[in-house]
Amino acid sequence: MILFVDKDTTLFRSSSICYRGWLYFGKWARQVAKQTKVPFVDLNEISARKFERYGKEKVKTMFYLDSIHTSEFGAKVNAKSAVEGLRG
Repeated sequence: MILFVDKDTTLFRSSSICYRGWLYFGKWARQVAKQTKVPFVDLNEISARKFERYGKEKVKTMFYLDSIHTSEFGAKVNAKSAVEGLRG
């Protein structure tokens, strides 16, 4: 079993810094993984780093009308991020 925590949001706190959801679900998921000795993949952090590199305008092309449902491009980026997380 592997525990993944997905991205919380694609909101940017500034023009180049992406919000990270460490205070809520991501924090709890990390704690559960540690307590149960299950590998943990933090897609929230992996995605946030990529989004910051891409910038707001490119990140907008990864989603439809909201920050949850991805375009084909966004789905491919998410899949690659999951593989990166699994590889460590």
